[in-house]
Amino acid sequence: MSKFLTLLTSCTIVFSTAALVYNAIAANTDSAMQKMPVVSLSTLEAPYQERRLTDPFDGRSVAGNYLASTFAQRRHEWDDSYDFLKVVLEQDPDNLLLQKRAMILAVGAGDFDKAVALSRHISKEDSDSTLALLFQAVDSFERGDFKETESLIQQMKDGSISKFMLPLLESWSAAAQGKNNTANLTYNTMHLYHAILIADFLNDYSGIEKTLEKSLSAPNLEPADKERIGDLYAHIGNVKKAEALYADLIPAMPQEAPVLKDKIAALQAGEKVTLFERPESAAQGLAEALYDMARILYEDFNDDSARIFTYLALHLHPDFDNAKLLLGHITARNDQPMEAIAHYESIKPGSEIYLRARQRAAELMEDNGRKDAALTELAELARDYDDIEALIQMGDIHRRADEFREALAAYDQAREKLGGEIGENYWHLHYVRGIAYERLGEWDKAEAELKAALNYRPDHPLILNYLGYGWADQGVNLDEALEMIRKAAVLEPEDGYIADSLGWVLYKLGLYKEAVPHLETAVALLPYDPVINDHLGDSYWRTGRKLEAKFQWQRALDNIEGTAKKPEEIEGEEIAGSEIPEGDEALRDQITRKLASGLGAFKAIKEATATPLKDTETQSE
Repeated sequence: MSKFLTLLTSCTIVFSTAALVYNAIAANTDSAMQKMPVVSLSTLEAPYQERRLTDPFDGRSVAGNYLASTFAQRRHEWDDSYDFLKVVLEQDPDNLLLQKRAMILAVGAGDFDKAVALSRHISKEDSDSTLALLFQAVDSFERGDFKETESLIQQMKDGSISKFMLPLLESWSAAAQGKNNTANLTYNTMHLYHAILIADFLNDYSGIEKTLEKSLSAPNLEPADKERIGDLYAHIGNVKKAEALYADLIPAMPQEAPVLKDKIAALQAGEKVTLFERPESAAQGLAEALYDMARILYEDFNDDSARIFTYLALHLHPDFDNAKLLLGHITARNDQPMEAIAHYESIKPGSEIYLRARQRAAELMEDNGRKDAALTELAELARDYDDIEALIQMGDIHRRADEFREALAAYDQAREKLGGEIGENYWHLHYVRGIAYERLGEWDKAEAELKAALNYRPDHPLILNYLGYGWADQGVNLDEALEMIRKAAVLEPEDGYIADSLGWVLYKLGLYKEAVPHLETAVALLPYDPVINDHLGDSYWRTGRKLEAKFQWQRALDNIEGTAKKPEEIEGEEIAGSEIPEGDEALRDQITRKLASGLGAFKAIKEATATPLKDTETQSE
């Protein structure tokens, strides 16, 4: 299945499902609110449990719970939002707007049975509610009442949901009864995918080749689409047609030529191309269709709608791991880390995505201040599953916490599991090891690792920047360092750290005026970074802009955590310019000296012989 996800994400589908779902959730809010008593917004300031019990804004009131439900839903706290709205609905059980909202929230909170019960009430008052009919159709399908499913399908009005979902409902309903009815699955590539899936499920490929031939004759067909059609031919056993398509595509897709040649070789060797696993039941097949729609909605950032369709898929297929993973992604993106972790951890060992889910859970743990829990999680994966990715992730956690020895220990274990050789698939290990060595002051080792990384990715802006800045800081390979950082700046013009590196290298070469605009850009992009503010202050001082220099130094000081020492508390020689010190305290002391006495004499690392960087330089570099 995973190989086919690229095909799914490439589909261009024009529909307004997200708007329909959102409107169902929030339709006519103003109208509904007119029926409720006035309530102070201070109701929302207390924790939810307190709001339900506190006078004078008793959370058990209609208005209080309605406002709390709306507030919770906007924060993507679906369970709370549904609980609050249930209280409102108890007070006004015949309110159609509240029923529609509660129906949606019930699905999003995982209470499908309640959503179906509400949908039946809604259909009595509003026979055109597509979502209500869809929920009932999914319910009847799950119960095996396909006559009811077909009746509900016929009641659905033409529209975006209908155009996309009805053919899938019809075809999978027919498949559940042993019928291959896929003639209507021609709307998009995803429909074609499910036509193949149903054919697999029924062991009946009659008619599929005609659909594929029709797809090949479509106007403006991209080479990538032809490759996917070739994959489908290979899957159904038409090897000659697949080989011919792959061969024809090689001149049009030179960058993909090795992959295409590998496919041809595999087919000629008699290997079967498998794009997906056969569903064990028609219910699982329909769950796959609902999940596919959820993925498209998620990729279009329609997260509320994606959540609804993901829960529909899980109702039909409770052990659907990809759907659980998607729910984790949705909730994580909506700032609900604990719920997201719970979804990730619901995926059991043995699943092909188990490791990925647990790694993502560990990432969220670290993001939310639970570093030790994240490391424990990853250590278990490394121990029990020999998971190289978990070891690298452990190293990254230590590195981000400035625990560079521990980071290297984890990276070393990962390298050992790779047989001592870091190849193409794990080239980034060289890069992160280089960072760790550099931060430990072991430049020779850092340089070797960064060079190795650059051999794999010669145009990677972060590697170019890190190695170039390191050389400049060491006072070696300055011309090459400058060109590398220039190239990085062209590749990533909005990266403040790269802009700072370029300006700082020019500064260290004595090209102060040329350094200033790049450091100004860096400060504009990263205004609260004390080192970058400090660099700009030094450049201003060297160009005679001393008042501005002191302003930037003061900004740098203000951006360092803690309290700066007073100038009279610092003793020491006059300093010539900013070198990056170890820790905020050393930087703070250094800046305080400069505020007191400015910069002393400074000798550039190299006489200014390099050509200044022009504003007119283009990406031709």
